[in-house]
Amino acid sequence: MNAQAAGEVRGFRSVARLSWYRQARILDRQTRGEPISSSSSESAPRPEDTSGGCRERVESEWGRWLVSVRRGRLSQPGASRAHGQRHEYNGRVSEFRCITIGIAGGSGSGKTTVAQTILGDTDAGAVAYLPHDGYYKNLKDLARSQRDIVNFDHPDSLDTPLLIEHLKELKSGRAIEMPVYDFTTHARTQMTRHVDPHPILLVEGILIFSDRSLRELFDVKIFVDTDPDIRFIRRLQRDISERGRTVESVIRQYLTTVRPMHLEFVEPSKRYADVVIPEGGFNRVALDMVIARIHDMLTNLPAR
Repeated sequence: MNAQAAGEVRGFRSVARLSWYRQARILDRQTRGEPISSSSSESAPRPEDTSGGCRERVESEWGRWLVSVRRGRLSQPGASRAHGQRHEYNGRVSEFRCITIGIAGGSGSGKTTVAQTILGDTDAGAVAYLPHDGYYKNLKDLARSQRDIVNFDHPDSLDTPLLIEHLKELKSGRAIEMPVYDFTTHARTQMTRHVDPHPILLVEGILIFSDRSLRELFDVKIFVDTDPDIRFIRRLQRDISERGRTVESVIRQYLTTVRPMHLEFVEPSKRYADVVIPEGGFNRVALDMVIARIHDMLTNLPAR
């Protein structure tokens, strides 16, 4: 890694820990018309304070997000629909009174922890959670020996068109029946989970940013970035304790499909993220920032 790239990575991580929150506080005061002391630790950062293009891009994206919320863009009415008004947010149009958030990242990066933290810290009943891995294609017609060698880390293993259809239904104000997948048998169960429209639609998965049609449905895109060794250890522990796998099978799958597919599909999709959270659920500063913005979004959404 050259010096410039290293500087950008350091700047990126620094932003996640401090600058986002500080920048959010500054923009919050500016949009409210409150004075900002030049001697305060929250004074606007000078141009020379930035550390590379990544930091500047993230602060710019985050600034637009916060300003959009504070200036009431979430509640600007557009064309009417049978199930609600159309609302513009961050340059996109949502057909129902909701915000759609995508959380991506490598296997074991902490996506689910981030999603569960958002769910736990948000008003009850405000968030609908749709994990992408609930939409794996049904392999019940294959023999178990054939199921075990399927590449579950490739986009073709997922029924993404069904997830896209379900998101569009929810965004239009209609309930859906989400499939329930059994990871021990690699097949869908006979059960489904009823999901009603909610103000916040939270979608999580390793490949949700790699599909353009799905990616374009998200108002906010968050990528959880965690070191590969930590991700592998977490996956090893999870697959053994929760999915009945052996150590040998987890290692073999990681080397043959998980790692190659991460490098081919998951890591490149990070460039589409609006916000990158290093260290996943352990980055409390970044999580507090995201949760605070979600609370602002809920406040600015019009009543149903």
